[in-house]
Amino acid sequence: MQEPLVVNNENRPGIDVELANQLASDLGVEVEIIYALPNQLINMINQGQIDLALGGISANMERGLKVRFTRPYLIATAGGLLNRNRIPTESESIEFTKRKISTLQDLQIPGKLVVAVRADTTNETLLRETPRFSTFQIETFATNQDALDALRSNKVDMLVADDIWIRYAIKTSPDLVSRFLPIVGIYREEHISIAVPPGDMEFWHVIDFMIKEYQRTGAINRIVERYFDVTRDIR
Repeated sequence: MQEPLVVNNENRPGIDVELANQLASDLGVEVEIIYALPNQLINMINQGQIDLALGGISANMERGLKVRFTRPYLIATAGGLLNRNRIPTESESIEFTKRKISTLQDLQIPGKLVVAVRADTTNETLLRETPRFSTFQIETFATNQDALDALRSNKVDMLVADDIWIRYAIKTSPDLVSRFLPIVGIYREEHISIAVPPGDMEFWHVIDFMIKEYQRTGAINRIVERYFDVTRDIR
């Protein structure tokens, strides 16, 4: 499972684990957490093996044919950490417009750019299938942490991961910002939602309403802010 949605820490078990515990508490039921990959969770929901699924599950058309999704409780995007030494030197002319790298769309790096990404993820697919990234040399790693280690040791020029993970990594290791430029602006929205069985409309309405209330009252933000800063400019 991906940090910070699930974390091996008793005091801070992860955003999704805390949200699941909050839902169970408000419903007055006990929670039993089963860990699995997103596609496995979708199949388990579809087959009635579990009641609902969280775990960094992106709502998309293919999955929506198997389960019913609530409104998103998190909005994610593909983001990056770019070695500041690879940022092009700008002209000192006052007539020269400074380029701002806020999203992956803004990347215009001359020469070869070696990019680390976690293998078998939507971010790897994005890098390999998007024409504007065709000049990148893509190196895959088993985990985001492995990719970050490669970035720290100058084996790659940039790491691409979900902005949620990047923000969490920066809160955990603030020194990253001195060497690497965080790129966390919205490139393409990814809706992180709760999946429920497709045939139970009443249950879906209850869970969807609870997510709406958690958003209205700030309950979700209070959970999220334990793992990363939701408002601070981290560049």
